[in-house]
Amino acid sequence: MRVLLLALCLAVIAGCAKPSIMVMQKEPGNSTEAARLRKVAVVPFSGRDGDKFTTELETLIAGIRIDDRQFFEIVNRNRLDAVIEEQKLSTSGAVSPETMVNIGRLVGAKGIYTGDVVESNINTTHYRAERTKCVKIGNSICGKTRTYTVGCTKKDAVVKINPKLIDVETGRIVYSESYQGSETSSKCEDSKSSLAGDADMKNAARGKILQSIRRDIAPHNIPVKIRLSDRTDGIVDKKLVERFEGALEFAAGNRIDRACEIWGELAAAGGDSVGLQHNLGVCAEIDGRLDEALTCLVKADRLTTSPDELVSESLRRIKADIARQHKLKAQNVD
Repeated sequence: MRVLLLALCLAVIAGCAKPSIMVMQKEPGNSTEAARLRKVAVVPFSGRDGDKFTTELETLIAGIRIDDRQFFEIVNRNRLDAVIEEQKLSTSGAVSPETMVNIGRLVGAKGIYTGDVVESNINTTHYRAERTKCVKIGNSICGKTRTYTVGCTKKDAVVKINPKLIDVETGRIVYSESYQGSETSSKCEDSKSSLAGDADMKNAARGKILQSIRRDIAPHNIPVKIRLSDRTDGIVDKKLVERFEGALEFAAGNRIDRACEIWGELAAAGGDSVGLQHNLGVCAEIDGRLDEALTCLVKADRLTTSPDELVSESLRRIKADIARQHKLKAQNVD
């Protein structure tokens, strides 16, 4: 399973530091249960702006893609509304898990998202801010200043939402969180800027909550910098040293594929060193072959005569990657 995806904008950082590459690492969702329920419906959220958040959450879930494939299947909103109407089911107020399970079974969903918008407010405060103005200038130098205050207005949007996900098969609540998003806008009377509108501020606050939900319910990619080794000690043939360093130059030219090919050829030719085994481990890592990566890094570690900080760092990362891979498998991610 491919856990690390080479970024399209592969970057290599050179200079005094170790040469490095940037990769996109696939992180599992924080909630394995939420990630495993792939066909879901979103029942209207209660509370102020609950209808807006319901639509936004549906759009978020429907738009999640992993490896260019849609990750979740959303039950059509018209179908869901029709079932609710046909069965005379109420989704307002406190809705029991049993009611949600009934709705889910009727629409063929594996999971039902529901919840409450417990707060969606704009708080406005007025205050005065201090200003300093030059009132006397001599020889292009301010010789006297005056302090005064101006009136200002600050608006804070605060949105609190408690979503939950019910497993239709078991009736259990498998995911439940409390989120808060906020947005601030301020303006003083001597400023040419304008205060943001209430609706825009609430939209921004809800958007921050949606970003958190996205990280919780499904895998996502994050950028990770992986350092390469430039150690050539242990490579006795000068020509092999030149090829090793040439591979680093390929990496610096956004050609990590060619760099890995060269390092593989050096290993096949009998070359062996801490730097070579480390970099071969990185090559296996970015290709998702984590067991092979661990083998190379363990070999690099055993070739050292004293602790190598880079090798130790990479060993810790690979072991964490393997644990992450197991969690991704539990979320049915290839």
